[in-house]
Amino acid sequence: GLDVELLGFEGGTQALRGGIARGLDLAWSSGDPIIIARARGGPIRALYSSAAKLSVSMVVSGEIKEPKDLRGKKIGIQEVGAFVEVHSRNVMALGGLTPRDVQYVTVSTAGRVQALLIGHVDTGILHVEQGIRALKRKPSLRVLANIWEVVPDWWYSGVMVHEKTLAEDRRAIVGAIRSMMRANRFIYQNRDETVRIVVKHGGYSPDEIGPTYDILTKGGIFSVHDGMPRKMIEYTIEKLVENGRIPRDKRPTYEQVVDASVAREALEKVGRWTGEPRLDY
Repeated sequence: GLDVELLGFEGGTQALRGGIARGLDLAWSSGDPIIIARARGGPIRALYSSAAKLSVSMVVSGEIKEPKDLRGKKIGIQEVGAFVEVHSRNVMALGGLTPRDVQYVTVSTAGRVQALLIGHVDTGILHVEQGIRALKRKPSLRVLANIWEVVPDWWYSGVMVHEKTLAEDRRAIVGAIRSMMRANRFIYQNRDETVRIVVKHGGYSPDEIGPTYDILTKGGIFSVHDGMPRKMIEYTIEKLVENGRIPRDKRPTYEQVVDASVAREALEKVGRWTGEPRLDY
C-alpha cells in the first residue's frame, strides 16, 4: 500500500514550485506551467494527467455579452502566467483584446467565486461546480465561454515529478500513478459513490455535484490511461509560443515535457480501458 500525505496549495503554480524544490514528491498543476518550466530548463517531467481536458468556463457579470465587452473590465486572476490568467487571455483574444485592454485583479483560488458574487471582479474562470453555485446565488451572472470549446485541444493538467525524485523512488511513484488510474475508472463506474465522496470532502451539495458529475463524465474529462495525448500537449506548447509565454527558440518537444514510461509501467498492471473510444487517452 501507499502512505500518502495530501497538501493543498494556492494554485497549481505554487504546487509546481514545491515539486521543483523537491519539497513534494509529486505535484499536480495545470499543464502550461509544467511546459513553461521545462522550456526554462526545469529538471521535471510530466508523468500523468487525471484530467487532460479542460473543465472550466468563464463566468461574467451580466452586462458582458461578447468577448469584446471585456474591454476595461476587472479580470480576476491568480498571477500572470498561471491557469486562470492564461485562459482569460484566450477568451479575450476572441474579442481581439490583450491584457493591455483590461484590468487584472488578483484573487485567491478559494475566493474566486466570492469575488465575482460581490462585484470585486467582473470575470471568473470557474470549474463546473463553482459555476453552478455562482449562477444559483447570483442569477444575473452568465457563462460567456466554455473554455473546452475555446481551446478544445488544450492540455489541462498534469502530475509532475523532479527527475531526481523519479530516479530515487520510481517504484512508489509508479504505484501512485497506478492508483490514480484506478481512481478515475472508479469515477466512471460508480456515480452515486463518487458524488457522495465529493460532497463529503469538497464542500458542495449533492444538487451541485450531481449535475457536475454528469457534465464531466459525458465530456470524457477524466483520463483512464496516461492522459497525455501528443496532439494536446504539442498544441498547448504551440499556443504558449504564440502567446509569448515561451520563446520560439526555447520551444520544448513532447519528449522533453513527458516521461511516458511511468504510465506505461502502471498500465501493465491495470490494463487498458476498452469499449469506449472517446476515453482512449
